[in-house]
Amino acid sequence: MFLEYDRAIQNYTRFDDWYLWVQMHKGTVSMPVFQSLEAFWPGLQSLLGNLDSAVRTFQNYYSVWRQFGGLPEFYSIPQGYTVDKREGYPLRPELIESAMYLFRATGDHTYLQLGLDALESIEKITRTPCGYASVRSVRGYKN
Repeated sequence: MFLEYDRAIQNYTRFDDWYLWVQMHKGTVSMPVFQSLEAFWPGLQSLLGNLDSAVRTFQNYYSVWRQFGGLPEFYSIPQGYTVDKREGYPLRPELIESAMYLFRATGDHTYLQLGLDALESIEKITRTPCGYASVRSVRGYKN
């Protein structure tokens, strides 16, 4: 059953290895954004055996991480920047989880390094004297 959904996702939401928000009944783009919760997708793709697509999608998502040192809630794909009032980083683990699944699927140690980079970034921009805190805005941070 999920493979049927995956085909629809690939046919209607995929654009240059990004997955856009589309109108449910028409399939037309409603918002050309990447939302940080979507970062689980490359990991799921790797579990389905779609490694080439998973790697390319992961690279897109990781490029956003590298741009800001964390994933903003919403990232405008056409503008290449955060969406106003959605530039916060609430410490979501989905991208790091996808790196773990891609490492398991490929054995490529690059994904371990990406995990280390993410850990260093989290230490750099979210560490407080009493633990870790979400970031109101990733604007102004670079990794």
